[in-house]
Amino acid sequence: WVWTRRGKILVSYTMPYADSGNVISFNFDNYFVNDYHVMGQQVIENKGKNVLNQTYFSQDVQGKILSADTSIKDTLEFVAERKITWITGEGTPMWFDDMYETVGFGHGWGVRHEYYAMNITKPLVREVLCRYYTAGKVELQPQGKALRTIDYGEGACDQQASVEINNKRFSIDLK
Repeated sequence: WVWTRRGKILVSYTMPYADSGNVISFNFDNYFVNDYHVMGQQVIENKGKNVLNQTYFSQDVQGKILSADTSIKDTLEFVAERKITWITGEGTPMWFDDMYETVGFGHGWGVRHEYYAMNITKPLVREVLCRYYTAGKVELQPQGKALRTIDYGEGACDQQASVEINNKRFSIDLK
C-alpha cells in the first residue's frame, strides 16, 4: 500500500514546547492522503504543572476526511478533547526517555454517517520511542451496535492489542 501525500500541514507555536501557556496549532492547507481530503485543526496548550508537578497539556481536535468519490457518502468527522500528561523524562536532557499519558473522550460520524462515541477508560500510555500505545483502554460505542473495548496491554512496546465485543475477545495487529 502506497500513501501519496500532497498539500501542507501548517504548524504554529507561541513559545517553547515546555513553557506553560505555549499553544501549538496544526492546520491543513489543501492536504490530501491519496485522494482523501484531510481538513481540520488540532490545538495543544501547555497548561503548566499538575499536583504531581508534571507538565500537562489540553488537546482539542476537530477533523474531517472527505473521499474524492462524491457518489458515496465516504466522509469521516470527529471531535475530541483530551488531557496529555508528561509522566516521565521531563527532567532529563534526552527526549527518548519521555513518556506521556492521555485521557479524554471524543465522538464523530463514520463513513456511512453512523454516530460513534469514544472514551478513554484507562489512561493511554505512549513512550516516545514506541510507535504504539503501550497500555490503556478505550471504549468505543458505535450507534446501534455493541460496545467495543480496545485494550492496549500493560506496557509492552508491540503492535498487539485486543478488542472485546459482547464478552468475546479478539486479538488485533496494529499497523
